[in-house]
Amino acid sequence: MLNLYLYRNKSLVTLLILLSISISLMFFNIKLTVDLQSVLFFITYPVEYSVQAVGKFVSDSFTSISKIQELEEELKITQESLERYKRSQLSFSQLQKENEELKEKLSIKAKINYNTRYAKVVFRDPNLTGDYLIIDKGAIDGVNVNMPVVSYDSAGNIFLIGKIERVNISASKVRLITAIDSYVGVTLKSSGYVGILKGSGSWNQNCSVEYIPVEADAFEGEIVETSGESDIYPPGIFVGRIVGIGKSSVDDFFKKIYVRPEFKYSKIRDVFVIEWKPNVQTDNLIEKTGE
Repeated sequence: MLNLYLYRNKSLVTLLILLSISISLMFFNIKLTVDLQSVLFFITYPVEYSVQAVGKFVSDSFTSISKIQELEEELKITQESLERYKRSQLSFSQLQKENEELKEKLSIKAKINYNTRYAKVVFRDPNLTGDYLIIDKGAIDGVNVNMPVVSYDSAGNIFLIGKIERVNISASKVRLITAIDSYVGVTLKSSGYVGILKGSGSWNQNCSVEYIPVEADAFEGEIVETSGESDIYPPGIFVGRIVGIGKSSVDDFFKKIYVRPEFKYSKIRDVFVIEWKPNVQTDNLIEKTGE
């Protein structure tokens, strides 16, 4: 009976069988596809991740290199700006210093009541006696033999250091008052006595003043200045201070006065050469008296 039914409806049965097979294959194909995708993802993911990581590293490296180059360029620009700033500050400081030095020189020059020529020391006696200096002004600058030379300290005190001994075109030799053959007419400022200051032969030793009477009330610390009784040194220039008083070894009528010159040999840098001539009539009288 069943066989007869199947035989009569074989077309329908065949269709149902084919439909069942198709549905089964469809579900199997979907599952297979999903499994294959999972397997492929599992296999390819590490490779893909590594490639992406390498790519990101390379990209980040190039970015870092670029940033480092930018930072180096910025640093270079900053350093150059800093160097320019330092140079400008140095130039400004140098200008300030030069301006202050110029103001100081002008102030000193204004205190000297004579025409002067500013000069710088360019060489000094290398011997222990240290009895001369070389300055950078000469005949072309109007410097002549026997012109007095003064210097000054940081407090603005002006003092005698010597006179011009030799002159060439652009430089001159200054003989210091401490030289052994140096003589300067001086006055004891407080007591008013006049004498002759004589060099000791060494810049680090005191000078002596001769011909001061025994009755002179000289005292240690008293200022000694030029007397003006000379055709070389004008009056009133600070020379030094009395540091000792004794008796003359050759004459009982005179004292021996010891004077410490005001200048410090190794600190003399700037000087002024004084242009001074005594009264012409007095000069003529002195010459006639000597005849």
